[in-house]
Amino acid sequence: MLFKADFNNNNKWIGHAVMQNVEDHHEITPEQYGSCNQKVAGTQCLNKRLFFNYIRVMHIPAALCSNNAKSCYDCIILLIAALCLCQLGAPVPAVVSMTKTLAQLRYHVQSAFGNSEQAQGQAEWPDPIAGISQGNGAGLQIWAAVSTPLFAILRQEGFLATVICAMSLQHQSMGGFAFIDDMDLIVMDNSNNEQMVATKMQGSLTLWHGLLQATGGNLVPEKCFWYLIDFTFENNQWKYQQWPMTQQQIFISKEDGSRVLLPWLHTNEAQHTLGVRLAPNGNNAEELKYLLSISNMDTAYGGCTFPLNSGRIQLKSSTTAKALLSLDCNNVHRKRM
Repeated sequence: MLFKADFNNNNKWIGHAVMQNVEDHHEITPEQYGSCNQKVAGTQCLNKRLFFNYIRVMHIPAALCSNNAKSCYDCIILLIAALCLCQLGAPVPAVVSMTKTLAQLRYHVQSAFGNSEQAQGQAEWPDPIAGISQGNGAGLQIWAAVSTPLFAILRQEGFLATVICAMSLQHQSMGGFAFIDDMDLIVMDNSNNEQMVATKMQGSLTLWHGLLQATGGNLVPEKCFWYLIDFTFENNQWKYQQWPMTQQQIFISKEDGSRVLLPWLHTNEAQHTLGVRLAPNGNNAEELKYLLSISNMDTAYGGCTFPLNSGRIQLKSSTTAKALLSLDCNNVHRKRM
């Protein structure tokens, strides 16, 4: 979406000012890593890996459900966006200016042949306009503002996991790991019972889905999956518990009232999230397979520098491949304990 430069510059100023204010006062939710200074997707991915490692070391049951919001920028109710921005200290006149302009926009189609003469807007549509649009200069900050109270509600309802640092005994309770609209819900339960953990995960997912719908959004069932993790002690060693795939099930309700069963993955199955393929049991097979495919592709189109040195592959022709393959595996992988 292309906006007038002066309007979008004002949006960028609003977003920057809001984020600076909430970071100065530590009001941004700790689960959200998108649009925050000093927080990147790679660090959030590392947080997930450390969470899996913590569960493995403590031998406690937990669950993680990965889900994706449907066109979150295009579905946010403008009133919800305005209220969330004002809650975080945004000036009311500036927020009103932005949201009223978004509500009164006239939309043209731009192509290589020019702009369309005809336009559409609220006058032609029966439903109120929703969405802050993908090209909004304050889009990232608006979603951070909208998601902050949603995570607070999750924590208030007890849908969270608590980790304790072994040395400092400091603890952190969180409802999940988020980067923009990519979300991983996490839960534990004091009973240390996998059935209770699965029940809490269904409650967390249902609440999260309802909260997104209240803001105008929704979930995409095809992009959702979950893990149930527990351990058993056999032959003097800890092993990941295995269940029949029909024993525990969680669902997402659709608008027509039907329910969609989410895929329940084994702990050795890795999925692509935040640019990395992670499996709860710590294996890197899928990620290694992908990195090798990138290196082979680069070899075919320009060559690479070998041999491998200290787990580091360095390429000289493909910028994307170089950025991926120059990652030191030690930054992501932690030895199983």
